[in-house]
Amino acid sequence: MHNKDYSTELSNILDTMMDVFYRTDSEGRLVLVTPSIFDLLGYEVDEVLGRPVTDLYEFPEMRGEVMELVKENGGSYRGAEMRLRHKDGSRVWVSSNIRFHYDDMGNFAGVEGMVRDITRHKRTEENLRKSEQTFRAIIDHMLDIYYRTDAEGRLIMASPSCEELLGYTPEELIGTRLSDLYVDPSTREIFMQKLIERGGKYYGFENSLRRKDGSIIWAVASSQFYFDNEGNIAGVEGIVRDNTKRKQMEDALRESEEKLRTIFENMMDTYVRTDREGNIIMISPSVEKLLGYKPKEVVGKQLKDFYSTPAERDAFLRLLEENNGHYYGYELQVRHKNGEQIWVLINAQFYYGDDGKIAGVEALGRNISDIKCAEEELTQAKEEAEAANNAKTEFLSNMSHELRTPLNAILGFSSLLVKYNSQPLPDKVVEFLHNIHEAGSHLSSLINQVLDLAKIESGTASVDLVPVDIDAIIKDVLRLLRPLAVKQRVKLHYAGESAGQSTEPLWVKADALRLRQVMINLITNAIKYNHENGLTEVVCKVDGGSVEVSVIDTGIGIPTERHHDIFQPFTRVHENNHIEGSGIGLTVTRKNLELMASDIHFSSRSGEGSRFWFTLPLVSAERKNTEYDRNMLIPEQPLGISVLYIEDNAIGMRLMEEVIATLPGVTFYKASTGEEGFRLAMDVLPDLIIMDINLPDISGFEVLERLLKTKHADNFHFVALSASALDEDVEKGLQAGFMQYLRKPFEPEEIIQLLADLASIAPQSA
Repeated sequence: MHNKDYSTELSNILDTMMDVFYRTDSEGRLVLVTPSIFDLLGYEVDEVLGRPVTDLYEFPEMRGEVMELVKENGGSYRGAEMRLRHKDGSRVWVSSNIRFHYDDMGNFAGVEGMVRDITRHKRTEENLRKSEQTFRAIIDHMLDIYYRTDAEGRLIMASPSCEELLGYTPEELIGTRLSDLYVDPSTREIFMQKLIERGGKYYGFENSLRRKDGSIIWAVASSQFYFDNEGNIAGVEGIVRDNTKRKQMEDALRESEEKLRTIFENMMDTYVRTDREGNIIMISPSVEKLLGYKPKEVVGKQLKDFYSTPAERDAFLRLLEENNGHYYGYELQVRHKNGEQIWVLINAQFYYGDDGKIAGVEALGRNISDIKCAEEELTQAKEEAEAANNAKTEFLSNMSHELRTPLNAILGFSSLLVKYNSQPLPDKVVEFLHNIHEAGSHLSSLINQVLDLAKIESGTASVDLVPVDIDAIIKDVLRLLRPLAVKQRVKLHYAGESAGQSTEPLWVKADALRLRQVMINLITNAIKYNHENGLTEVVCKVDGGSVEVSVIDTGIGIPTERHHDIFQPFTRVHENNHIEGSGIGLTVTRKNLELMASDIHFSSRSGEGSRFWFTLPLVSAERKNTEYDRNMLIPEQPLGISVLYIEDNAIGMRLMEEVIATLPGVTFYKASTGEEGFRLAMDVLPDLIIMDINLPDISGFEVLERLLKTKHADNFHFVALSASALDEDVEKGLQAGFMQYLRKPFEPEEIIQLLADLASIAPQSA
């Protein structure tokens, strides 16, 4: 072939080849490239000739690495993979065969090579890699076991979950036979036979496997043959799931059904089930004991045929409908086989079919003929007891009337002789009169408690459960019993969430009079059975939707062996002491609390004191109970005392003026600063000084401190009234010398009672 013909033929080949042939000069600029560059990178030949070949690389620095590879391989390298940048910006994977070429003098003249597009191949590889990663992720994280065996049944693959299910790692299982894990290895032949019979796929094969620790589990497998490229069976692959819990549930269900069958056949009550029409479709063997019939004698018959009054069936069905398909405690009479009438207690309900509609009634029946007979006897005995109790109550009521008439004279005249006699009486006479008055008061108290106990026991005691301010009741009782505490030399303390720590009244649902009597009884006992210089404490604590009230003392306590006696009427656990008591106070207390849907609890040890407590529900009050209305606290006689109030708030001052204006015989002075209050106190010498703590010039504590240093300090009674109402503020005030520390907002009753109490101990103001 001539050189010209050869050159033309070579050019034709280069122009038509699908791969790209290229050549660069020694500087790496393209000097030759075939037209197939357009199909590969979107460039025409003239667009790339003369340009550095690195302009076509996605990462130009890769050219240096490629050149180093060619150099290391003797100037030629086949299959170098790299990414080029298409004219439109997309990436193109290529495989290149590269070699150096030289001029006639043997000098390096550049690089030439053949480039093939392998983008589709690389994408296929990438997709395959991702698919394998996904498959591996599924295998690694699946809860069931994936396994694969070879044709001989040896494991060649097992997912990591086999360790949790069987206790073996995958590495420990590879190469072993799956049948080695079978509790009964012979079941493998059954499994393989089933697999063949079912066309190479078998789902739901159950088998017991032995774990590495020797324990046995139940497993269910779904398996199939897999094949090699020639279509021959290469082995078995499948999924194994732990089926132990389900098998245990099946065993438990079977055991439960067996137990139910045993119960059904041996139950003493009679179970019966009817269809929609009332025909008996099932009945327990106990029907023979109830009605004298064997089950087969009644199945298929109408249930109402055994009623003493068949029409009662319709009434009973209406009850079921009205009570959402079930009714418990229905009593009716049925006929025994021998004709006897039997009383039966029925618990019944509708049962439903798969369509959600009522399919019939099922019920349990119990023979209560003996109970009905006993009820009739009990009713008669109750009527007789009530008649006797009414006679007792009437007797006590009449006796009370007969006793109260002379007691009224004894108490009234003894009081007049002591308090209002114009002539002084000998000391011994005064002592005797005091003894008469105290004995009469005690007797009156006994009569009241006995009558109240009689009313409660006879069921005639009334109760009015309304919102009651428990704080007001407790404070009123403490004021009432303070003289007894002083006489017994016992300290009284009131603490808790209703003791004024809250700015909102604390209301409970109770009967005000009975709650007051409960508190009087408990606090009186806590004082009487205390030691000298002992403590009686009332504590209120809010717990959820209720208030717990405790009365605690540091007294003589109750011996453990007498705990069961303390609520028995007319029983005293301290028989050999000098303390007065009827032995029914705690009995009445418990009865009163029961009327208010509560109960009393206690803990006590001999010599260590006692704690009695009860709870009442919290309520929101729409009205106050009139038992503690302010007007009922206003004294009828002039009090004859003077009061100084130091307060810089004009509205607060006006409120105090209005409260005190309701009281007769009270002289009122006011000051708006601490200094003014101090001067006024020294000028008028009031009986009571009420002061705010936060005054505009000096604090209430400073005013108190200065007044306590004066010669008139013993004549003053100091009370703090402040919005600083934390426990530590109150404690600080009491330690500073205030006799009481009242918190804002205050109840007018607190001031009224405060002045009434003061009037009873303060000398009359001039």
